[in-house]
Amino acid sequence: MDNRVSFEPDFGAPIQRPKASDAPELFDIAFEVFTLSEYEIFKAWFKSDLAFGANRFIWRHPIGDAVEWFRVAAQEPPFNASAASGGQFVSLTTRIMRLPGTPWFADYVPDDSSRVPDFVADYDNGVYGIDGEKVAAASLTSIAGDYFTITTDGSGVTSVNETLTGGDIPATAPGTVTSIIGFAV
Repeated sequence: MDNRVSFEPDFGAPIQRPKASDAPELFDIAFEVFTLSEYEIFKAWFKSDLAFGANRFIWRHPIGDAVEWFRVAAQEPPFNASAASGGQFVSLTTRIMRLPGTPWFADYVPDDSSRVPDFVADYDNGVYGIDGEKVAAASLTSIAGDYFTITTDGSGVTSVNETLTGGDIPATAPGTVTSIIGFAV
């Protein structure tokens, strides 16, 4: 994709400049082994969460591993699927485009994941969020449900499954806690 725009000035040679502050990247992606149930999950995600490819999603950069925004690139059809191993598995190919910008929650995504945290309480840096949106610290007190939490404090990192009720995640740091990141279970 050409990230330049050209125009003719009144005098002199044509001028070119970038269309945006960042150029998109395109990647051809192949998922070789989907079970039939995984393929159905992919189709449901594509239909509902991605709105048939209109919505963006986060994923790790295929080369650099950074958490970034992506979108299924405009093409017909948006993905190709073919039967593999006697119809018990599905191979899927598509083209995705890396979009400009980094999600604010990128630093809170675990190293081996592309999952948006359900909540972020980074007391040390003053960063708070719920469901991918930044919020005021006071909003954290409403969090309730079953979560896998990653808590960092002066003694290290603790990861546990726990049931939270309103007020369990306070608006100010409890004791030596520096951050609490949660993922719904």
